[in-house]
Amino acid sequence: MSDPSLQAPNPLDALLDAQLESQVRNAANLDRCRGELDQSSQALAVQKSCFDAVIDHIKVGMYLFDRDGRLAVSNERLRILLGFEQSDALVGLTLPQFCNAILDNVGALAAGHTRIEAFAALAGSDDKAALNLVFQSGQVLQVAHSPIAAGGFVQTMEDVTERRKAEARASHLASHDVLTDLPNRRLLKQHIDVALNDSLADCAVLCVALDRFKSVNDTLGHAGGDVLLVEVAKRLRRCVHADDIVGRLGGDQFVIVNTGDASQEALQRLAQSVVTEIARPFDILGQSVIVGATLGVAVAPRDGDSPDRLIKSADMALFEAKREGRGCCRFFDPSLETKARERQTLENDLRIAVSAGQFELHYQPYYAARQRRLVGFEALLRWNHPTRGRVSPLDFIPVAEELGLITQLGDWILQEACSTAAAWPNEVLISVNVSARQFVNNDLVASVARALEYSGLAPARLEIEITESALMENVGEIESVLDRLRRQGVGLAMDDFGTGYSSLAYLRRFNFSKVKIDRSFISGLASENQAIAIVRAIIALCKNLNIVVTAEGVETELQADILRLENCDYLQGFLLGRPTPKTELAAVFTVFGSPFGSPFGTVLSQRGDLKGQ
Repeated sequence: MSDPSLQAPNPLDALLDAQLESQVRNAANLDRCRGELDQSSQALAVQKSCFDAVIDHIKVGMYLFDRDGRLAVSNERLRILLGFEQSDALVGLTLPQFCNAILDNVGALAAGHTRIEAFAALAGSDDKAALNLVFQSGQVLQVAHSPIAAGGFVQTMEDVTERRKAEARASHLASHDVLTDLPNRRLLKQHIDVALNDSLADCAVLCVALDRFKSVNDTLGHAGGDVLLVEVAKRLRRCVHADDIVGRLGGDQFVIVNTGDASQEALQRLAQSVVTEIARPFDILGQSVIVGATLGVAVAPRDGDSPDRLIKSADMALFEAKREGRGCCRFFDPSLETKARERQTLENDLRIAVSAGQFELHYQPYYAARQRRLVGFEALLRWNHPTRGRVSPLDFIPVAEELGLITQLGDWILQEACSTAAAWPNEVLISVNVSARQFVNNDLVASVARALEYSGLAPARLEIEITESALMENVGEIESVLDRLRRQGVGLAMDDFGTGYSSLAYLRRFNFSKVKIDRSFISGLASENQAIAIVRAIIALCKNLNIVVTAEGVETELQADILRLENCDYLQGFLLGRPTPKTELAAVFTVFGSPFGSPFGTVLSQRGDLKGQ
């Protein structure tokens, strides 16, 4: 019998086994594929979840249109921007449907701004592009477009309403004065430039400066000054025509750009209306405030063919108007340029003179009227320029004040005058003029104390003179300083009495020890009854107030006799003595107490300006 194990294998079984083994392998592969597919699906789901989370947290609306022209993807921010309750409402929209949805949910576009058709056309752009959709509500949506290479496009939509408002505010602030909201220099120049390029329009520039503005700041503080500037801006707007522009250059200086009738008569009327309007009292922080206005006018193209040139010409005219007396209007003329150049040269020379010590003091005596006794000297500043010769104080003192050099000069004058007077007899006084700027920009009390200590001069022998007009500039601060000087033992005199606006009020308020009657009243004593009446009234008033009276500008024996009869205390003028350098004062002391007529009678033919010599 044969062995079964030695029988040949059955081919059918082998085939079945191979098939079975293949199926098992296929099943395993299928399971592995299913597992990989499940893993891929899970990873894709995670990625989609992350993608949705990312685009939903983007601060701008984002959406994608596929190649078929339908909205395929959008984020939560877009839904909020367009006012949809659910994001699903957007999916599948065509571009026209999407455009209608914007108009239905956000509102109509503002007139004159990007039409919805332009937005729709953006979808066909092959380049990156952007536009703004401005709606009637004021909302602004900024759309940025980017095409997709495989077809379709992606866009972002951002609400830039607040940004645009902030930019508009920043632009406004850059071109307008913060305090008054008037156009500033930058915008004014743009308006002038437009007017100059308009062949049908005339153009004139009026620079307006306030008079006595500083006294408002000093008495009411900067808050009061700011309120006044705002009120002035309102009044200026009322003075001009609808097409004119009112702006502010800074400080107390304003500008009117006139584009109507630029004839001199019309501009004079406009300027006068400004002067009249500003002169009316203002109610500032519960107080009545009175200021004035001074104007300079330049007309194009005669006085300038550019904004800078016109403003400069008007400013030069304004400076001249201030010099002529304020409260008026001055038109530009070419001679002002020459004066401006001369002034610039004077400023440069003055700075050099201060640093180089080119100044000296001259001393003019004053005498007791009845006793004919020398009482004291007034120290007067003199400048001998190396090439110009003597320069009048009337020319250089105002410039020194504006440049801030008067403080340094004032300190030197006090020290030099006190040192010189310390060598005189003890009964002889020294009078020193001070500027209003010295009260504000410098500690005048400390300066006086230093001069007295350095020289050894007794305080009672020093007299500080301040003009009535200077008092008006800074009443509050000056009053405090004068009170401290008075307590220091220094005498106080009001110079040029009668030439200001509030003489009597100042006499009562400041408690001066001396008043100096201005020379303009003394010159008419011999021929004008009115001058005699005024001088008589001043002397009588001062006698009742126990104030010593000095008459300035006495040039004739007749004037001296009248003043003695009217009981004037002291006399000063060319009849009695000219301003003299300290090296020549010995001649004055040799005739100490001598009669007026000798040896001073020789000066009668040498007329001149006392403080301008």
